[in-house]
Amino acid sequence: MRKFIRNSLTAAVVTGTALSLTSVPASAATWNVANGGARTFHNSINLIAEDIETGAVVTCNDSSGGATLDNGVSDNAPLATVDGIEFHHTDNAGGECNGPGGLLVEIQPVGLPWRLIGETYDAGTGVTSGRIEGVKAHIVGSDGCEADIAGPGGTDGVINGRYTNSTGKLNLSARTDNNLQVVSDNGLCDPLLINVGDHIGLDGEYIIDTPPAFPVITMS
Repeated sequence: MRKFIRNSLTAAVVTGTALSLTSVPASAATWNVANGGARTFHNSINLIAEDIETGAVVTCNDSSGGATLDNGVSDNAPLATVDGIEFHHTDNAGGECNGPGGLLVEIQPVGLPWRLIGETYDAGTGVTSGRIEGVKAHIVGSDGCEADIAGPGGTDGVINGRYTNSTGKLNLSARTDNNLQVVSDNGLCDPLLINVGDHIGLDGEYIIDTPPAFPVITMS
């Protein structure tokens, strides 16, 4: 797992900003959520976690979970909470994700629920750009390596991204568009794969399961 962890990781949920002339900043209006409630979601493409410094990569092709979106109007509250999430790869009997060099990696979410915060809304495209806050994870590699992923100094991690009303998809940020770091390890991790202080990048996409209809997030 040393190799495994360097290569990786973690993994959770949103990508760069989709701003246009019609975009509205969160401070200027009120958020509206319809078709919310308790919802489930799953990945629509592979989730990839990369140690930016070493280039080690961990891949999960089966990720799902549950979220809660509060219907109605809100000014400052989270638009949604991620109440549970799992990361797996269907090639492995134990469900572990694939790490570098044949290593198997288990990703355990920490500090749930995570919070989805809206920042801007583009009425022309129906895209909300924002961030997922509170992201932390513990990873365990098949080589004995264990590490913790969080924001700087163990603070809440933040992942940026965007949600599209018409598709029900939440796109994760491109590799460096978050503050995730390796904040600790157990001393058994391969330094060629992962080190304390390394930055973790994420790529991926999730879709809300239907029925009912996809949640719709707007501003007024």
